[in-house]
This record gives sequence, structure tokens and C-alpha cells, in this order.
Amino acid sequence: KKDQLVALIKEYRGIKDEEPKKKKKAAIKEGQSIGDLKQKVVKLRESKELARGEKDKKKVKILRRRINRLKKRTRKIVRA
Repeated sequence: KKDQLVALIKEYRGIKDEEPKKKKKAAIKEGQSIGDLKQKVVKLRESKELARGEKDKKKVKILRRRINRLKKRTRKIVRA
């Protein structure tokens, strides 16, 4: 049977069954509220629009990623 065969192969090759490692949750810094993070998002959006006006694609890309990360962090705080 398959279970027995797999067990024999593992024993022969010296493979040990290990539990999958659990992922660590991202640490939420103390003192960060959703309101503070959303204010940062608003400021970053304003600076992103300025960078768009200056046609600085690299800065726009960086700001877009920062906004994205902050939005994800607000969702994590809500779940916690």
C-alpha cells in the first residue's frame, strides 16, 4: 500500500517527518493607530501627485509601494 511504501522509502533514505514551520506574523508596532497610518497615506498620495506632475516615474513607483504597504498594515491592525 502507498502509506507503507512511503514509510519504507523514508526509512531507507533516512528522511525524517518534520512539521511544517509556522509563519511568523508581522509585528505591529505599538502606538500605531489606523488614523495615523491613514494620514500618512493621504500625505503620500499628495506627494505622489506632485511627482506625477514632475514626471518622475521612479518616485511615483516608490510612493505607490509605500502607500500599498501602509494600507496592508491598516488591515492587519483591524484583524489583530
